[in-house]
Amino acid sequence: MRIRGPLAPIRLVAIGLASAACSAIPYPASAETTLPFVEPEAAEVTVSETSAPKPSVPPSTTAAPTTQPTTGPTATAQPIDPPGISPSADPQPPAAAPRHRLPDGVAETTAPFEFRRTTDLRIVLADDLATCGDTCGQTELRNDGTRARVTYDNTDVADLGRMSDVDLTRLLSELEGLDLTGLVRRSFAPGDWLQNGPRLIIADSNRAVVLPPLDKVDEDNLNASLDGLRALNAALQSDWVGEQTTPTGIVTRTIPGGRAIDVNYWETPISAGPERCGTASINANWLTNDRTGTYGLAVFDGVTVPGSFDDNDRGIFGERRGAGADQEEFDWDFTGRARINVLSNMAWRDGARLQLHSNYWSSALWGDQNLGWDWAVGGITLMTDGNFSADMSHSYTFNTRKHPFVAFKPPSTITFGATLDMTALELTQYLQGEGYTDVMKFDGGGSVEMNEGGVVTVGGTDRPITVWLGLGC
Repeated sequence: MRIRGPLAPIRLVAIGLASAACSAIPYPASAETTLPFVEPEAAEVTVSETSAPKPSVPPSTTAAPTTQPTTGPTATAQPIDPPGISPSADPQPPAAAPRHRLPDGVAETTAPFEFRRTTDLRIVLADDLATCGDTCGQTELRNDGTRARVTYDNTDVADLGRMSDVDLTRLLSELEGLDLTGLVRRSFAPGDWLQNGPRLIIADSNRAVVLPPLDKVDEDNLNASLDGLRALNAALQSDWVGEQTTPTGIVTRTIPGGRAIDVNYWETPISAGPERCGTASINANWLTNDRTGTYGLAVFDGVTVPGSFDDNDRGIFGERRGAGADQEEFDWDFTGRARINVLSNMAWRDGARLQLHSNYWSSALWGDQNLGWDWAVGGITLMTDGNFSADMSHSYTFNTRKHPFVAFKPPSTITFGATLDMTALELTQYLQGEGYTDVMKFDGGGSVEMNEGGVVTVGGTDRPITVWLGLGC
């Protein structure tokens, strides 16, 4: 089982892209680099300019000039003027063809190239050597979200700032699994390759896809399939800011049938409380049938909410300290069911562990699960550490299309929100497809509400909800 937390630092080395006379140009080693989307173990890559292969313009996009031979032993080809064009008295030399540098040992590919977020993924915006002059260089988006501009001639490095984990995940998730080579072939005419301008280069250890200038496409006829690449291209500009990121690092977005808020747990922790939270919140737990009690464990500021209880068909999601936080992840082979992950340790923060329990817990086997919580909410756990942990094929609880939920994506993204148009299974599959590993839902139907800044944005209820989960609780 995996115990997640901040990953091991990975040292990245930039593409050495100076003139042929320059020696190898190593990237300065970044400080502690936490990767938000990869497993550890990355090799350091050092690039030598003298060994770096020079990329070529695709053959189909380079048009040779039309010529005719002259006579004599030293005949040379002479250009033919196009019909209707008079020869120029002072012909101008043609503009230099676009040229761009690639990482050492990497060649442009024509084979399928699926975008995968791995330690050897390189994302670079490279200047066109034919036009950039003394300021030639490249910008690289590093695996920890930092963006560095490196000039080719003197290897000066300019830090363009780090994007948040939320912004980075949103940008890269949109491209995950796409065949970039196929996308390039479908989306760009051959002539696009002849435009001068920076190229977006996406490479792994031995292949690269080079995209024509995305800032020169026809703004009146944009191809929606390029939106993810266009956003990535924009993120490598010096003046980029997250389009949906507020100063507090909160990202609000639409989902099928509703809305969701993404936060980086390490920077913006969520919590639970008895009232609607000041910044944003969703209803949590369940009301008892007579609407006087709280079903599922609820803890506010380290104190268990009176009247809240659990009879082993609800899970627990929250922040925990002490021996409970140190308990290792485990699964269990339940009779008549598949093996299910029972406990998921998600992320550490300030000595506390973000933790999720599945719907069944044996105190006799595994100890008291109710101890040590700074805050906690109770709900039906739909996915635990990547493993479906509830049978969602039947019952009104799962088949209704109204659900508030909270979810976790490694290494530190917490998302909470609500939908009015997905079953529990559809919601879980949707979140799993976006990279989430842990999901819990709460009381649906007429209890569903998501509010932002005191305004209801999904659903809405006048029921006496006693537990809310969100920001500013």
